[in-house]
Amino acid sequence: MSSLLWPKIHRFLSYAALSYLEKALIFAFPLSVMYLTDDKARYNQIEFIFASAGVCGLFLDGGLKIYLLYAYKKSDESIELVKDIFGSFKLLLIIYFVIVVMIGVGVTVIMPDRLLDLIGTSTRALYLAMIGFLAVWYRIADTPSKVFYFSIPLYIAGGVLIWTLGDIGDVRFAIALGVPHLLTVLSVLALVGLTNIKSSIGTLISHIGAALKYGWPILATVALAMAIGNFGKLYAYGHLNENEMFKLSFSQRLAISIQLGHVAICGYLSKQLFISNSKSLHLQAFFSYLVILVITSVIAYGLAWLTPYFGLNIIFKIDSTLNLIIVYTLLWCISSYLELYINRANKNIFILASAFTAASVFFTWIVFTNGPMVNRIATAMVFGAVTNFTIIVLSLYIIRHRLPRLI
Repeated sequence: MSSLLWPKIHRFLSYAALSYLEKALIFAFPLSVMYLTDDKARYNQIEFIFASAGVCGLFLDGGLKIYLLYAYKKSDESIELVKDIFGSFKLLLIIYFVIVVMIGVGVTVIMPDRLLDLIGTSTRALYLAMIGFLAVWYRIADTPSKVFYFSIPLYIAGGVLIWTLGDIGDVRFAIALGVPHLLTVLSVLALVGLTNIKSSIGTLISHIGAALKYGWPILATVALAMAIGNFGKLYAYGHLNENEMFKLSFSQRLAISIQLGHVAICGYLSKQLFISNSKSLHLQAFFSYLVILVITSVIAYGLAWLTPYFGLNIIFKIDSTLNLIIVYTLLWCISSYLELYINRANKNIFILASAFTAASVFFTWIVFTNGPMVNRIATAMVFGAVTNFTIIVLSLYIIRHRLPRLI
């Protein structure tokens, strides 16, 4: 094997291993509570918190995460501009941190019965905004694995707290969720990019303005995609029974194994795919990506088959709901991968149009069809994903024929 090739393979395998470890911990966190309590209601509550935090966290960075890689490319790979944007993001984190602390105090005093839902959601949303930006920062620095230094310890710490606190009441569980997330954000503020990274409110507003000008279609697109992906959990939490929500949310949790492969390839290669014009690199990357998706799909079904051996007091069967969720996940992953090429061409309006149409199909199916709600949601997710994938492919065809040098 070439001495030049092996370091690249080693770096990718290291990144992939850490990525899988991180997602395995995310996968196991709600299940550990289920294992300790046999309480589906508590499990469903965690799924609701994770889903609502994912939606909220999308908007907290003001579009800076989406803008960072594009700004780096358009500035002839200026690391100084990247540092300046990071400085603005750190200032934004400080503002949000103060707000989260105030929310925590207010909720504890005024609405203690909603402590877990609100504090869990707000602290995790803040963390997700931070870790998403940090992932792009380290990709640009060609050290993508460093992001896991901040994510993996968080889930380990949360798991240790869950196992050692004893009684999993609301207050103790709020501590297990909130403290690791806030400490991780504080560690980023204190340790990452400490020197020569300062900002002002004026600079922050300027960067957010540029980010939104470039990325508002992407933000809107991701919001619509998140609405489809998390609608089931958010709706089920207040409208479906405990078993129905568990069936849907657990199927989506099993499908995370497919997203692992997506994140491993996209997270590691996004910088090269974004700036490289080598056709062979793009073809090899996409072929590897498809192979990974096949392997992880087998893993998802394997996990479903092994569920009775997890030590959980639950009954879960491989049925149409799981099959539909896996098809949806595969289509979502491939579409997300292909969207990167539309980002490259700065034709993000195509992505927004695709997401809006897909969301329209999704909600139309939900509203105008009959049958069990769980199956309606899962089927609507698939039809929405098919619509999105089709329009993304057509958009790439249009862009390639009009702007052949960009794809």
